[in-house]
Amino acid sequence: MDIQEEVINFVADYTGTKHSKITPSTLINEELNVDGDDGSELLLEFSKKFKVDLTPINETYFGPEGFSLSALIWPVLLLLNALGWRQKTFKDTAPLPVSILIESAKAKKWIASKSNNTGQC
Repeated sequence: MDIQEEVINFVADYTGTKHSKITPSTLINEELNVDGDDGSELLLEFSKKFKVDLTPINETYFGPEGFSLSALIWPVLLLLNALGWRQKTFKDTAPLPVSILIESAKAKKWIASKSNNTGQC
């Protein structure tokens, strides 16, 4: 089994998603809805399994778990959006595609997304 297949199998098993539904471009946090402590745990387990040093991570991929105020103001945001107001982002997290995990597993160190390598936490 090659490393890409191993990482995809790991993500599928961890998230309970069918292996066939996951590709290198699948976003772990946005499409598979991994967030909060579950996201941190996924990265720690990934680090252990594939012996990847995570210390260079400088992006925030996962928000807090639990109830979000956005659920309360979502109708207001929809109305404002319909009136032409555009929100930049409600959640300041970088997308986390499976491809970053694949490249990091190959390199045995964290490989940041080129498009999200802003140097900000």
